[in-house]
Parts: sequence; structure tokens; C-alpha cells
Amino acid sequence: MDGKTVANNITVGFTASNWNVWATKTITGVILPAGQHIIRLVFDKPGFNIGKISFAYTGSASPSLAVSANAVTIAAFANSKKTVDVTSNLTWTAVSDQSWLSVAPASAFGNTTVTFTAQENATTATRTANVTFSATGVSNQVVTVTQDAGGVSYLLVNPVIMNFNAAANTAQNIEITSNVAWTATSNQTWLTLSAANGSGVATITANAADNPGTTGRSAIITITGSGLPAKTIAVTQNGAAIQITLPINFELSGTYVFTDFDGGAGTVVVNPSQ
Repeated sequence: MDGKTVANNITVGFTASNWNVWATKTITGVILPAGQHIIRLVFDKPGFNIGKISFAYTGSASPSLAVSANAVTIAAFANSKKTVDVTSNLTWTAVSDQSWLSVAPASAFGNTTVTFTAQENATTATRTANVTFSATGVSNQVVTVTQDAGGVSYLLVNPVIMNFNAAANTAQNIEITSNVAWTATSNQTWLTLSAANGSGVATITANAADNPGTTGRSAIITITGSGLPAKTIAVTQNGAAIQITLPINFELSGTYVFTDFDGGAGTVVVNPSQ
């Protein structure tokens, strides 16, 4: 009707090869507002004659839209499905507010069974989506879909070793892949983290302050996930370079020999004042 399917799989029984015997089929729930409409009949088998099409007013002409359930639960696995029945005498649409849940059909006329299909829930917590059914002249119908929690908890951290130069420089990334809530800590104040907690997949950064000493130093970053063994990152920072200042006061005259630190041959310098 007007480009919308109002009835599928209509079966007409055999009439004993007598063209004077007619079979009657009734299609209900069709709304015909005032105006011109186009009816299209499609036959998938031969041997039919259409005698007439009659229209009769039955029931209420008031617009209606209802769903068989306002809350359903769906499994955590990929492509898990759940259905609800829509009862209506209108053209309606259905929209999910979450990308992980699809709706089919997303639009139809009249009574229809709607299928919800969910992507995998990789987290260990349940999640919800709201599917809103709407049509002109009636109140929206909302179905809340709750997906079960996922399976095994996991926490992956990369890298496991980090090294910084003595001078403060560009922060280094830490990749966290998890399906649980996690916390991140440093055991040294000179090593800071961009985030102390989070959940799921994330990238945080570690940054080292200047090391004023000439010896290297170390720190440990610990990342823990709820109910899982902690992951650690061993961090080292180089010491500052040794700077030597030689306070030399040349006499009025003389020749000076500078000996290499390794005891090798030195360099002869003549007093430039001569």
C-alpha cells in the first residue's frame, strides 16, 4: 500500500477447479486516510483471478502504536538477537541510541516483528541501549535492551621497559588494553603519569623531570586491574653529564702541559701573554 508492505505470504486455498467458487482473504490493520492510494498485488504462482477488492471499516480508526515488551535482555556474544512485536496501524520507525545494537526493520507499516542484534560485549559489566519507536500522532514507545556482561577479564600493558634522558623531554606513551577498570601509579615523584585511572582501552603518558644528579635513577609504574595481577613497567633515567671547569691562571711566562685524564700524552700550551 503506497509502497509499504501491509501483508506477506497470503495463501489462497484450491477451489476444486470451479471458477464459480471464490475464496475470500481478509487483510486487517490497513489505514486508508482520505486521498488517493496505490495498491500493488504480487503473485508468485499462476492460476488466479481477482474478482473484487472490498474495503470495510472495522474497529477503531484511532492511530495506535504498541510494543510487546519495554525491557529485554540480550546475550553478551556477537550477533546475539532478541525480538519484540510491534502492533500498529501506522508507519513507524525504530532508532537505537547505541552503535553496538542494530534494529531490523528500522521502519515498517503495521504489525511487525522487530529483531535486535548486538555486537560482542567485551567488558565485564552489563550495558544498555534504548530503542525508540515513533509514529505520527502517537506517543513514543521505548524498549530498554540490557546486554549481559562479557567473559574473561584481561589487562595488557605496553611497553614493559622505558628509558628517559637526564633532561626533561617528550613524554612517552603507555598503551593499556583492558576490559576492566584500572589504576596507574608511579613510585617516584619525579616520574608523573597523565592519568591515574580509567577503564577499557586507553593511552596514557609518562614524563620524567630533570635528573640533576650524575648517576642514573629508576622507578616502577604499576598498573592494576580489578581482580587481575598487576602489570609493572621498569623505568630508568640517565644521569646528567659531568661538567668540569679548570680554573687556570696563567703566569706572565711559562709553558704548560695539560695531561689527559686517562694518563696519556698531554697538550703543550705556551703562555699567550709572552
